[in-house]
Order: sequence, then structure tokens, then C-alpha cells
Amino acid sequence: MNAITYRQKALAAALDPSHPLHLLPTVPPHARRILEVGCHAGQILEALRLPAECELFGCDIDAEALELGSRMLPAAKFTMGRAEALPYEDLFFDFVFARSVITVTDIPVALRELHRVLAPKGKLWLSLHRWADCRVILGEAWPEHPVKTLAKGAYVLANSALFHSTGKLVRYPLNRARMMSFQTETRMRYELEKAGLTNIVVSRGKYLVIEAEKVSGSRQGDENLRSE
Repeated sequence: MNAITYRQKALAAALDPSHPLHLLPTVPPHARRILEVGCHAGQILEALRLPAECELFGCDIDAEALELGSRMLPAAKFTMGRAEALPYEDLFFDFVFARSVITVTDIPVALRELHRVLAPKGKLWLSLHRWADCRVILGEAWPEHPVKTLAKGAYVLANSALFHSTGKLVRYPLNRARMMSFQTETRMRYELEKAGLTNIVVSRGKYLVIEAEKVSGSRQGDENLRSE
């Protein structure tokens, strides 16, 4: 699916509350600088219909999607980058969100970066993959690629168990550029607190959603987290 088609489908789902894939973050009223990590072509930022005074930022690793986003949503600032090394200065954003993106990152490193770029009292919103979602997500590729799906599934389940028990993650042995895991509330709470985030709220509806807040505003505190 090319970037234009994907954007159209994703935007339609984001604008339709009855759509099975509909999921939008709740943006705090005070937020003025807003970042989406894993923004693709900015369809979720567009669907949020935020006030004109808000500064919108999107970060992704897909150059084609970012170029499309810049055309379709010229008011936003799109930048290439990874969650583990965000290309933004410290204490910059009032609100940061990521939809099903942290699940394919080195989560402890990504959380430290999210904490770093959040301003004091800044809010974080994440949607995650639960273990119960594994059959659905991996099952999509099964009819066409059963062997590859089986190998990937074994890796994801092992990586998820490793993360839950130790907080460590490893890359996919058959493609070192890839990483994926499913998350548990217990481990995510621990990792969020370790990264310096607090006031953690978990929603267990159709999707697993976690919200948190940054209370520390000191640059030294952020430096200490990065040095761990």
C-alpha cells in the first residue's frame, strides 16, 4: 500500500468514531507544542482538528510519508527521526503521543527520550500491543507467508517475555533493523516510572492506552536518565 492510499484509509478511520481502528489521543487543553512520534503522513495530527495556535510536529522514519505529510498538512513541521533518538531539544513539548509505535522500539530508551523532550507537567499518551493482540496482528500475514509469520511470531513472543521479566529487548535475528514486542501493564508502569514519568493512568478498553506526566523539569535529571 503506497503512502497516499495508507494516509487516506488511516484518516478516514481517525475521523469515524464507529470505525474498528478509530483511536485518537485526548490532547490536554493547555498543550501548544504537540509531537506525534511515528506520525507517518500526519493523518492523525490532521484528524485531531487542533486550534490554529497549536504548533504541530511529526517524527517518522519514512521519508516518503513525511514528504506527503508536508504537502497535505503544511502547518505542521515534519522531521525524520527515531523514537530512541528524537531530533528535538530538551523540555520542548507540552504533549507527546505515539499510536502503536513504541511497540517496535527499544522501549526503555524511547521512554527516556520522550521524557527528555517533554516540558515540566508535559503529558504523554501511548497506545500499546497487549499479548492478546498477538494472534490478530501476526495472523494478518499468515495466509501469504506462513513460515515467515511463524518465525516472526516466535521471536515476538520470546522478546515480549524477555521484556516483561527483565526490561530488555533484542532485535529480530533475521532482520537486525527490526524490533517488536507486546507489553504488559506491570512492566510498562515500571519502565515509565524509571524514565521519570508519573501520574500513570491505564485504560484497558478496546486498546491498551497509557497516559503519564513529566514532573521533573531539571535538565540535570534528564542527563542522569540518559547516562543510565
